[in-house]
Amino acid sequence: MDIKVSIVLPVYNVEKYLRQCLDSIFVQTLDEIEVVAVNDGSTDGSLAVLEEYEKKYSGKMHVYTTENHGVSHARNYGVERAVGEYVMFVDSDDWVSGSYAKTLIETQENNPGSLVVCGYTFIDHTSNTRTYYGVSEETKLLWQDFFQLVEKVLFQQLWNKVFCLEEIRKHKI
Repeated sequence: MDIKVSIVLPVYNVEKYLRQCLDSIFVQTLDEIEVVAVNDGSTDGSLAVLEEYEKKYSGKMHVYTTENHGVSHARNYGVERAVGEYVMFVDSDDWVSGSYAKTLIETQENNPGSLVVCGYTFIDHTSNTRTYYGVSEETKLLWQDFFQLVEKVLFQQLWNKVFCLEEIRKHKI
């Protein structure tokens, strides 16, 4: 099976959230995925959880362990090992909808050369509030609308976008 998308998952001391994150990734409606998990020197039980899922999803999940160098290093380490046509990032204390990968990949393929960005919901567990950041599904923004997206807090993170792996490597991003 060809891998359409590699999901890079940096992991550092998130044992409490990791199962929910991994479960959300492995119920994706897109089958052609791999998970490249990079354990960034966790000192809790995160590595044991990763190894459990690697065994359960043999061939679809690959676990690597490095010394703690931070999230950027872990992401870059994962990108170096990714084999998909596309790469996406998920933070290990987050979870994604079942159509996350498929929707972003299909949108990318239907709009070549575009930056595909999805909205997200932020959950504040202290106040038990949810805040949605995004635009409506029907909205197609042009480059002139860039600042509207910035105001909606959609560019400050990697995990709501899809990237062409070849372009990342070609330009050494």
